[in-house]
Amino acid sequence: MFSENDRISQRQMERQIVLVLLCPAFWQLAAYGASDGLPGMAGIFVGYGLLAVWCIYLVRLGGLYCRLESVMGKAGKLLLAVMYLCYLLFLGGTLLRRMAELAAAYLTAGVPQELCGLFLLAAAGFGVGSEVQKRGRLAEALYPWIVGGILILLLLTVPQMHFSSFEDAWKTEKSVEIVDNGILFGRNVWRTLENGTPIALLPFLLGHVQKEHRSVILPVTRSIWKTGLLVIAGSMALLGVFGRRGTAAAQDPLLLLMAGTSLPGGFLERFDILWMAFLLMGLLFTLGSLLFYVSLIGEKTGLWKPQNLYVRIGTVLFIWLLSCAESGWSVRYGYFPFFLAITVLFGFCQKHMKKLRLVCLALGSMIF
Repeated sequence: MFSENDRISQRQMERQIVLVLLCPAFWQLAAYGASDGLPGMAGIFVGYGLLAVWCIYLVRLGGLYCRLESVMGKAGKLLLAVMYLCYLLFLGGTLLRRMAELAAAYLTAGVPQELCGLFLLAAAGFGVGSEVQKRGRLAEALYPWIVGGILILLLLTVPQMHFSSFEDAWKTEKSVEIVDNGILFGRNVWRTLENGTPIALLPFLLGHVQKEHRSVILPVTRSIWKTGLLVIAGSMALLGVFGRRGTAAAQDPLLLLMAGTSLPGGFLERFDILWMAFLLMGLLFTLGSLLFYVSLIGEKTGLWKPQNLYVRIGTVLFIWLLSCAESGWSVRYGYFPFFLAITVLFGFCQKHMKKLRLVCLALGSMIF
């Protein structure tokens, strides 16, 4: 099962994709879908379908990412690396701040949020590390716990769900103009695509995946649909328990759902702490994966040598400082169109490499 020579199996890759995408989406995207009702959940479903199509395109272009300098030239390779690294660093700062807020409020009362963030970042960095195989083995170990925990949470919410909430949502959609429903639908499609932007990092990992008798496209698309179905199930649970208005009014509806869910018979009074541990465990893997890709992209583009300790320390400190900044900033919408444009450009210019290198050289000269 476990691989050799710095490679991972397709199963390990599939589980890594699910773990990276699932917990952030289940935490935030599921609440958006429930508060927007049936158009919101339909938008999430279509959004994950589009992400699956994008994944197929990324897999077919994976070979180009293994020889970026011959494809784009040195200036183009440097420009692309800087854009990917900026996305990873700012996303890491945003995610760490949200995780530190969660830990400081629910798990470590009295500990400053900044100190919580530093501990979480250290755990993510040393836990996941920069080794491909170590991350693959960690995904194998965490996957059944995190996915199993989410499934148990969803099953335990079934007795609390009210069928009248779905009836009210259906009546609301029928009474609202088609244009308004279309806006809710499109907004959630866009949110899903933005939430799935980390899948743009997939081509950098494909060179470390073992070649098997089946195509890598199947496990990649399967991981997207697994994530999407779990997120939609979370939206349905929130809608059934709280309704549209209740979900929209709650500051963090998923945490309320966790707090109100327990095992039959009153076993374990603070069962919500267990759900919180599963959520933080998945978010830690996501954060550690961002650190992993910072090292991997820098190594593949020649910005630094493999296993550079100074780069890892600098990345951790930079993300921590970003997380300590004012909470008015975050990763804004805009990275998904950029990465989509890059893949489309690669696809169209695959047979015209000289033209692509000239374009990258011109862009690099203007920026640098």
